[in-house]
Amino acid sequence: MKGLYTLLIGLLGVARMAPAQDIARPDSTAPTAATAQVTIQADVDSAVVFIDSVMTGQTPLVVKGLQPGWHRLKIVHPDVTNWLTGSILDSIQLIAGEEKAVRYAFGKRYLILSVPSGADVMVGDSLHGTTPLVLTLQETGSNPSITLRKAGYDSARVDLSETQKGTKTVALKRLWSPDQRGEDVEEMTAERGGSFRAYLAGAVTVGFGAAAAYFKIQADHKNDRYLQDLSSASHSQIQVYDTASAICLAFAEVGFGFLTYYLLSD
Repeated sequence: MKGLYTLLIGLLGVARMAPAQDIARPDSTAPTAATAQVTIQADVDSAVVFIDSVMTGQTPLVVKGLQPGWHRLKIVHPDVTNWLTGSILDSIQLIAGEEKAVRYAFGKRYLILSVPSGADVMVGDSLHGTTPLVLTLQETGSNPSITLRKAGYDSARVDLSETQKGTKTVALKRLWSPDQRGEDVEEMTAERGGSFRAYLAGAVTVGFGAAAAYFKIQADHKNDRYLQDLSSASHSQIQVYDTASAICLAFAEVGFGFLTYYLLSD
């Protein structure tokens, strides 16, 4: 009996040890790195980084413990008050145990305006569009050569170092040919002549109108005196003033007619 009891105790101890050995075996063969790491850099420091719509930090940034697979990446320029800065969108794929490094460039965006608009924007020898134009330039050590060209106007250089919040406005200078200059001089002379005639007609209208009113007032005064003394001299003066008032009124009406004509013709 004592030997049988010893045998049962031994079998029970083996049964208790077996499960522990079976559980420990998979852990010893498990991979040591199941996540990935990514380093994010940009040409602008302190840009805000979002990974899968979650704000992660600011550039330059090292993100550890990312799950393998595809991840959505968004980098927002730190100057959010300037609509020309924009943001960067990308998707990156990570593999378990990978340490990936990515770098992005916002570049530089400028709003180029010209007066008048519709000028060709030349960057070097390449045409990039017409004003108004949002021009994107990659990161460079110096500003490139930019020229505005428009038919009938002199070419103008654009200095991007003198922008206001990325906006640059350039006034183009008109080119005049001898024929165009002569036509414009004739037009200006005609306009000035028309304006002078209108002013003259207006002056004649006002002047003779005022004279007609003056002579009419004098005639009324003489008429009051005539009613008092019934003298022939007062009667003659009344006729003279009435005649002068009528003549001035006629000239005022003629001047008003010319004034109306000049104003309508302009």
